[in-house]
Amino acid sequence: MTKDKKLILKGYNALIQFDITKVFTDTNTWDGGFGFQGVLYIECNGFKLKDDSFHSTSEATRKFLEELQNIYNNLKGEANYRSDYEDNLNLNIKMGQCGHVMIAVDYRDYSLENIKISFQTDTDQTYLLETITNLKEIEVYFKSLNTSLS
Repeated sequence: MTKDKKLILKGYNALIQFDITKVFTDTNTWDGGFGFQGVLYIECNGFKLKDDSFHSTSEATRKFLEELQNIYNNLKGEANYRSDYEDNLNLNIKMGQCGHVMIAVDYRDYSLENIKISFQTDTDQTYLLETITNLKEIEVYFKSLNTSLS
């Protein structure tokens, strides 16, 4: 069950969220993790996007969690998320001075229209705690799948 397995990243004027709807447990990724499908939402000012067929892997979320925890704890550095199936979502989070955070978003829809969206938004480190908590819950979920399939 993938109920409430989601990642939420908030900027002052933006929201990036993906809800995991299906985990592919029948085939592992090259690293022993899982692929997943979900719904991706991106909002920035008046702009809204919904991708009903977003794909990525547990390895991408695990790596993003490690990098995000590092910049949150040290108040410096950057964290990157890259959807590693279709390379259609890239997030770059940079920690600046005094807990200031810059989020760069690049999204590409590989449909016939070939839609590309890029923007930046600001936030502060307090908003990252919710994202880290979401990622930890997702990580626990993926680990429980590994245990139950062994």
